[in-house]
Amino acid sequence: MSAVLLCLVALGFVSIVVEDVVHIDKAKTTLFFGSLVWVLYFISPPAGETSEALMLALDDNLLDIASLWLFLMAAMTFVAYLSSKGIIDGIVNRLIPERMSERQLMLLTGLFAFCFSSMADNITATLVCIAILLNLNLPTDKLLRYVVLVVFSVNAGGTALITGDVTTLMIFLADKVEIPHLLLLSLPAFLAVASLSLMLSRGLNGQLVLEKKEVHINGGDKVVAGLFFATILSTIGGNILFGIPPVLMFLFGLSLMFMVVQFLNRDEPTLEYIRKIEFDTLLFFLGVLLLVGMLKELGMLAYFPAFDVDGSGTCSVDEMTNCIENASKKLEENRLEGFMKGVVEADERQDTKLVALVAHNNMKPSMMNFVAKHRDFFKTVQITTTGSTGAALEKKLGLKIARKVASGPLGGDQEIGAMITTDDCGAAFFFIDPLSAHPHDADIKALTRICEVHNCPCATNPSSGDALTHAFMTSRPHIDALYKKVERGESDVVKKYKDDQKAVISSVAKDASQRQHGEQRVRQDLSVSGACRVSTEIFLFREFICDFVL
Repeated sequence: MSAVLLCLVALGFVSIVVEDVVHIDKAKTTLFFGSLVWVLYFISPPAGETSEALMLALDDNLLDIASLWLFLMAAMTFVAYLSSKGIIDGIVNRLIPERMSERQLMLLTGLFAFCFSSMADNITATLVCIAILLNLNLPTDKLLRYVVLVVFSVNAGGTALITGDVTTLMIFLADKVEIPHLLLLSLPAFLAVASLSLMLSRGLNGQLVLEKKEVHINGGDKVVAGLFFATILSTIGGNILFGIPPVLMFLFGLSLMFMVVQFLNRDEPTLEYIRKIEFDTLLFFLGVLLLVGMLKELGMLAYFPAFDVDGSGTCSVDEMTNCIENASKKLEENRLEGFMKGVVEADERQDTKLVALVAHNNMKPSMMNFVAKHRDFFKTVQITTTGSTGAALEKKLGLKIARKVASGPLGGDQEIGAMITTDDCGAAFFFIDPLSAHPHDADIKALTRICEVHNCPCATNPSSGDALTHAFMTSRPHIDALYKKVERGESDVVKKYKDDQKAVISSVAKDASQRQHGEQRVRQDLSVSGACRVSTEIFLFREFICDFVL
């Protein structure tokens, strides 16, 4: 079934490319394939997957989609209101002078498209800019230059703010970048727009006379426009200062806009503007995110590491080629060795060692979030954990627990330590609470010490756990170390200790041998001495008898 799902995902992305060939809107095809793969995923789930685990995976993907959808809906509703009230046209009329050269128009077009796309979505910004250009009745060859600049400027402007581009918003919601990092992109993006404007303006020497239209904007609409800009600024500031999600700030701004319009103009049907936004764009991104979510559930995304290997901020052709080759090799290796058996759950992985999951009471929520984050890894290995933690993992995440041990204070840490000693346990995720006193502190130290003695990988907090999990998912030696057939390597300290012990044993054995040999010689000497003494006594007795007789 995994192969079928991958083929359907590929068809979904291909349908985007061939949209102009088949004349089917990409929003329809992506939504069809995106929902289809998830329906099939529920009909024929991987072996051992519970309904709770399937729902958890779907809910996780829908949460990301909902955040993106609600943010775009709020931003596009704002823009739809401002556009219908002529506020955007009024701003353009005030910015553009009555007379100017074609070169000046080129620079102003690039600047306006760049700035406007930072606040509105790319499609809206592009349509508004092109509509303004069409009103100028420019020749077709010159109009194409301005359109090219508009498309480039709109995409360049959308990189700086999450309100301007869906891709920028998606990587921000995935915690790949922060808002200050995006703002730093504004300068190079604007320089690129200015450079293209200068190149496209070569050969443009004409003069333009523009007919300005009076656009009346009432006070209430000005308040809404100000509220829109305030929402953008508060979204940036709230996220930087307080970590408030952008979707929450924009929904609050939208609700505030509804309330303001309600009090200023009770007859204004504000909710009607939600129906004016481009839902085909939202449906398109819904389908794409469903397809990407299925790739994530199938474990495909984990096999494509970062392209930017050297950390230069750019991706060279060699880096991309090497990344694709490495991903292909890993997929082939995993296919041959059966490590990517998405249809096999933990209790069926009899060829792997146990992986211990232990957390103190205050760290149990962190452990649950950590395991949920790396569920794709933990469902492919055998897990050993304490009873309470194991019950939570089975109920909330649908994972199979191979072996449960007693609670830590009741000896569970010692049980896991014994598994590590016998090499039955290949790794330990032991989230320790460093700010609380523990009655079994000696057991805690004993377990961490056992890991150090036997060279067992051990993560004591979520950050080190992320690194260790990444190693187990991407590094061939670490992956092999989880198999029972692979013996764990000894540390240099343990090797030296064993060599010293052998030397001590050898020395003790040698001393014992020498002592035994000495005792034997003493016994021999005593035996000879005793025989001589008896012979002498017999001789003297015979002499005495002879003398007495004579």
